[in-house]
Amino acid sequence: MSSTHLQMLFNILSLLLFLPPLAKSSEAPTWIKAGYWYSGSEFPVPDIDSSLFTHLTCAFAHINSSTYELSILPSDETYISTFTDIVRQKNPTIITLLSIWTQDSNFSTFFSMATQPSHRTSFIESSIQTARLYGFHGLELYGMGPYGIQPDTSTKNMKDMGILFDDWRSAINKESKNSTRSPLILTMAVHYLPSLSTTSYPMDSIKRNLDWVHIGSYDYHLSTKENFTGAHSALFDPSSNVSTDYGIKEWIRRGLPAKKMVLGLAYHGYAWTLVDPKDNAIGSPARGRAITADGSMSYKYIKTYLRSYGVKVVFNASYVANYCVIGSFWIGFDDVEAIKIKIVFLHFSLMHNFIAQEDGKNPGNKRHFLLILLPTAATVTLVLVYATWYLRKRAHRNKGQMGEGKESQSLFKTTMASAGNANAPNLLVFRLIDLVEATNNFSFENKLGEGGYGPVYKGVLHNGQEIAVKRLSKTSTQGFEEFKNEVMLTAKLQHVNLAYDLWKCGKGMEFMDPSLDDTYSSCKLMRCMEIALLCVQENPADRPSMLELSSMLKNEIAAMNTPKTPAFSTRRDEDEVQESTISQQEIWSVGYWYSGSDLPILDTDSTLFTHLTCAFAHINTSTHELSISPSDEPYISTFTDVVRQKNPSIITLLSIWTGDSNFSTFFSMATQPSHRSSFIESSIRTARLYRFHGLDLYGVKPDTSTSNMRDVGILLDDWRTAINRESKDSTQSPLVLTMAGHYLPSKNITSYPMESIRRNVDWVHIVSYDYHLSTAANFTGAHSALYDPSSNISTDYGIKEWISRGLPADKMVLGLAYHGYAWTLVDPMANAIGSPGRGPAVTLDGSMSYRFIKSYMKCYGEKVGYNSTYVTNYCISGSVWIGYDDVEAIRTKVSYAREKGLLGYKVWQVSNDDNWVLSKAAQEEGKDQGNNKVLWAILLATIAVVTLLLGTLT
Repeated sequence: MSSTHLQMLFNILSLLLFLPPLAKSSEAPTWIKAGYWYSGSEFPVPDIDSSLFTHLTCAFAHINSSTYELSILPSDETYISTFTDIVRQKNPTIITLLSIWTQDSNFSTFFSMATQPSHRTSFIESSIQTARLYGFHGLELYGMGPYGIQPDTSTKNMKDMGILFDDWRSAINKESKNSTRSPLILTMAVHYLPSLSTTSYPMDSIKRNLDWVHIGSYDYHLSTKENFTGAHSALFDPSSNVSTDYGIKEWIRRGLPAKKMVLGLAYHGYAWTLVDPKDNAIGSPARGRAITADGSMSYKYIKTYLRSYGVKVVFNASYVANYCVIGSFWIGFDDVEAIKIKIVFLHFSLMHNFIAQEDGKNPGNKRHFLLILLPTAATVTLVLVYATWYLRKRAHRNKGQMGEGKESQSLFKTTMASAGNANAPNLLVFRLIDLVEATNNFSFENKLGEGGYGPVYKGVLHNGQEIAVKRLSKTSTQGFEEFKNEVMLTAKLQHVNLAYDLWKCGKGMEFMDPSLDDTYSSCKLMRCMEIALLCVQENPADRPSMLELSSMLKNEIAAMNTPKTPAFSTRRDEDEVQESTISQQEIWSVGYWYSGSDLPILDTDSTLFTHLTCAFAHINTSTHELSISPSDEPYISTFTDVVRQKNPSIITLLSIWTGDSNFSTFFSMATQPSHRSSFIESSIRTARLYRFHGLDLYGVKPDTSTSNMRDVGILLDDWRTAINRESKDSTQSPLVLTMAGHYLPSKNITSYPMESIRRNVDWVHIVSYDYHLSTAANFTGAHSALYDPSSNISTDYGIKEWISRGLPADKMVLGLAYHGYAWTLVDPMANAIGSPGRGPAVTLDGSMSYRFIKSYMKCYGEKVGYNSTYVTNYCISGSVWIGYDDVEAIRTKVSYAREKGLLGYKVWQVSNDDNWVLSKAAQEEGKDQGNNKVLWAILLATIAVVTLLLGTLT
């Protein structure tokens, strides 16, 4: 099964289970709340809140295709062996189960095992031994559809499964008797229907031997398979039998008691692309998946996505499902409303079954139930009637009092909405607690002054932005009309440099109240404005004294300095900026944001970067124009606007993917002049449309052919010419043009077109990582080594090669990897860099984000180290070896980039960071290094002077 399917299945994080009463029939049922945890997820076991569950299932163990014994992958052994102990720290009474995977390649292995008595024995005995060894309280067979064991395989297969259950239960009971321990729990995950076609699950054996079955009541509709939107976990379906309610009834009708059933709750959803965004109900026409590769989205991802776009969630009571619409995207999932109603459904179903079972034994129970129900219903009705009457009376009483204010406020809301749309599209609403924190609880030290409303305080938000907070005084006589006027004015005056910029451009009167007239006054408004700007200069020496101020106001011809940008400004005059740049030489910090990541654009801390690259646009195979997939369009179209909210000076680039299937399309385009023209024109048009400041080419390698590289050179020439021409015609700054390059400028006998790159490209992002992959190398490797004492596979060697081939250092940007790779060690005692490994660990391909690595280390990291020879970090946990870059390595590499005169560094990719730890370290190193050199120079000079003085004294 693919990793995508695994991730999709185990976004089903929590399953609500129910069991029958354990004591007397008159007692309330004992509810079992169980959750799945999947070893391939990035959610650490210690972070599970086990107090929310009664049972937790750890997934997965596998069946060995040769011995038919239960086996655990080396990469999973660390998790599985410690699972029970860890989750019991927060909940000592938690019951744990080990889930056994029977899908994909294990499908045929499973039935091969179930068919032969000797194979069954090997499997059963090893499963019991494994469960006891690792402290599990039960075992689960995971085989529900649409990818695993469904009841439509064959009658013989289902018969063999029934025999397996008989043997398994018998062995469990026998082991329990011999060990004097409680019998292991035995469960199974099944399809939502008990039978398909003419075949059915072995119902009698299930009833005899299993403690419960988990009904897979989700994934009814998938956006990869259906051309209409669907409620994939619908409780009801008015138009078909594809629903949870129908499935439960079918299982009961086929003989499985409700007390043996467990309802699955899906913590994931699916996204479709609508044919017509206006036709967006459940069942509307669609043209396939959206947002992700298979349309699946975790609940966490869905909520983050909705938060980014401020979309309203709709609840459909007919299906008991939620959905939302974002442009042409439609996402179906279960939110709080749907989950709560399904819980109520479970309670009702269980009570109904319970009462029905008791009716035959004691008919009085039904009458007793009705005697309780009817008075309760009557009481509720009376309460509702009284509440309705009271609220209406109260509303009527207040209506007269609020009429005038309401009319005024309604007008204000309408006016503000209009003003907001025109002038202030990004007005923010702050919580009181945020303002209290920003102003140090409105402390006296933060007080700036006081006006008609009350005091004004200086505040600093979490992102460092300075604000002024006006707090209404209890004694204020100002009214709603004054408040409206002030807010309207504030909404228009968002520019922090507005007064200075208008004065500098000779438009200072636009800042003034139109009712003011200085025609017959000796005190001119523009002169007052100029004097006011002098009073807020950053350098105290530039500010006038009170005596000078008085003279300026009285004497129109008194000499005055020319104001510079005020101290509270967020930017400086051009000459100041250039001077600052020359003195500090702060290197550029560039980050990649990938649309397939789970980091919302809104959560990207753009203050940590000078440039951000949005990845990816593609090349259309037919027209050779730049194209953006419908699932990426909402991200790409809003990228620049969103990241500029936190960093107004950020420069954004749109990256174009040329790898994989786009590889041949790219060179087909580069070869033909007409194709090149189509691509270039569309790329510039797209960049301008979505307000990007540049374009980036990602994926071109030098190992294709000499003619291909020559065509790339011609493309870059044509591209730069077109960019310059468009800039001249539009009077906008030319677009930035960059490309990602292999860490070596040439491979075999082929090389990048160096002359063309030097002429046309603003910089090359050196891909200085992925040198060693655990899927390809049978030894542990520093995949982003700055140096390598035993080979030329290193960043330093690559940079020197690029320089020797003619690319200036200031045209290069160093790639920083926010990811690493995990190997399985052959011998855990031999664990240095270059030690024998036998393939990937932890994940399917061994790759791990920095965030995942840090979580993993927190749980299992036994040994963490830094290797200064290679400039890399690593950690070891048993037989698992992970190589990556932590803060030490990142700082050293940024320092290296500065020392070598490189233009800056580029991060792949920002979503892999852990609370921005690496990005902050890189930024600090990039900024502080120049100052450190000055400090060292001062320090050394001071030491030299002191030494000379001491020498003369002696």
